[in-house]
Amino acid sequence: MRQTRGFSLVESMLAVLVLSLIAVLAMEAAGNSARVQKTLVDKQLADRLADSLLAEITSKSYPGATTPAALPTTRGSYTRIDQYAAFDESPPTFRSGENANLAATWRRTVELSFIDPADPTRTVPTDSGLRRISITVLRDSTVLSQRVALRGRD
Repeated sequence: MRQTRGFSLVESMLAVLVLSLIAVLAMEAAGNSARVQKTLVDKQLADRLADSLLAEITSKSYPGATTPAALPTTRGSYTRIDQYAAFDESPPTFRSGENANLAATWRRTVELSFIDPADPTRTVPTDSGLRRISITVLRDSTVLSQRVALRGRD
C-alpha cells in the first residue's frame, strides 16, 4: 500500500481559492467599516456645528418690533437674533471669524420664522413675539444635522 504525503494540486488550489475569498470579504468589510466610521464622525461634527450655532443665536437679544439692525462685518459682533436671518456660510467658521478647518463642501444655514404662539407649527408673516430658529448643516449638499428652537421676545 502506497502512503501519500502532502496535498494534491486540486486540494492546494481549493485552499488558495477559499483563503482568497475570505481575504476579499475581509477587505470589503473593512472598507464598509471605514465608510460607516467616516459617516458617524461627520454626523457628530455636524451636530456640534449645529448645536454651537444654535446656542450662539439663542443667547442673542430678541427685542421685538424695532428697526432692522445693521449687519456687523463679523458674526462676533452680532447682538440680535434677526441679524442671523438668511445666514449661510461655507465653510463654517467660528464666531470670531476664524476658519473651522473644514472643506468648502461643508455649509451651515439659518432660517428665522415668526411663529403663531397658539400653534408653534404654523408660521405667520409678522412678528408675534415668538421665533423659530432652524439650523441646517450640510456636506456635499447632503443634510447631516438639523436643529430647531423657539425663542420668545426679551
